[in-house]
Order: sequence, then structure tokens, then C-alpha cells
Amino acid sequence: MTTDITAAEQTLAKLEDKRRHLVQQVTELDAERQQIAFAAHSCNDAKARKRLDEINLAFATRQSEMASLEAAIAEANIRLATAKTNAALAADREAARQLRELVKELGELGTEIDAAFTDALAHMTSMATLLNKIHALGCPSPSHDQLRVLGSQAVKTYLMALPFPREFEHLAPNSRKTFDQVVHGWVTMLERNIAARLGDNHGKAA
Repeated sequence: MTTDITAAEQTLAKLEDKRRHLVQQVTELDAERQQIAFAAHSCNDAKARKRLDEINLAFATRQSEMASLEAAIAEANIRLATAKTNAALAADREAARQLRELVKELGELGTEIDAAFTDALAHMTSMATLLNKIHALGCPSPSHDQLRVLGSQAVKTYLMALPFPREFEHLAPNSRKTFDQVVHGWVTMLERNIAARLGDNHGKAA
């Protein structure tokens, strides 16, 4: 499409250049006609009369040529506008095709985000259930209150990283946590408890 526009612009430029040259010729002929018209009409100068007739003929020819050039230029402008319109439509169609791919990806991301949050909620529920089992086996810590408080901080930390952080509570740097950080501390504490109960001071299972 760019090639069509370039070709149309070049054609228009050539026609306008021809018109400029023709306008120059008509201007020169008109000036010459004014110079010799007096001699031809008032002095009956045959040579001036002959040249005047030639100028009048040339002037008429160029006037006709000018009219046809104006028509050609008008058509060239129409074709240039059409080429630009076609190029714009082609570009818009290509943009629409790309947009379709992005819209498809957008839908997939929505599904994946919902699945990720569903998994996260399921894992957090499983963690709360797991604490009940840990408590039943003689370890009262970590408590559900600890999971609630520290887990909430971890969730808020992740929410702050979303593309629209102003929608959520802003945590100070020392209050930000991840579930891995929270659970790692608990695992270390529980391993010490287990080791002590098993008589394994190195934390190895008997």
C-alpha cells in the first residue's frame, strides 16, 4: 500500500510540475501578446499581425491544455486520497488482527489468574487444616492467630505488587512478607521441637 501511495504522489508531482511550466508559458505568451497587440491592431503591422495570430493560437492551445491538466490533477488527487484510504484500511485491518490475538491472550490471562487465586486459596485452607493436625500432635505453635496475622501480611505484600497498588493497604518494608518466609521460620521451629522430642540434637530423624 505504501508503494501505491508513493506512485500516486509521484504522478501528482509530475502533473503539478507540468502545470507550473504551462503557467509560465502562458504568462510569457500573454506578456508578448500585450507588447505586439498595439502594433498589429493600430499600425496594421503585418509581421506583428502574423505573430499575434500565432500567439493567439498558442494561447488557446495552452488554455485547453491547462484545462485538461487541471482535470488530470484533480483525478490524481482523488487517486492519491484513495491510495491513502486503502492503506489506512489495510493498516487498521492488520491492527484488528493483532488486537484479536491480544484479546485472546487477555481472556486466557483472566482464566489463569482465577485459577491461580483458586489454587492459592485452596493451599491456604490446607495450611489452616494442617495446623490443626500439628496442634493435635502436641505442637500448639504456630497458632491460627499467627497464620491469620502473618498470612494477611503476606497476602497484602503480594497485593501491593499488583499493577494497581493504590487500591490496597501499603505496608512498610519491614512488614512485608512472603508465605515462604513465614513458613520457613515455622518449619525451623518445628524441626527443633521434633528433634528435642526424638532426642536428636542435630535435628535428624531417628
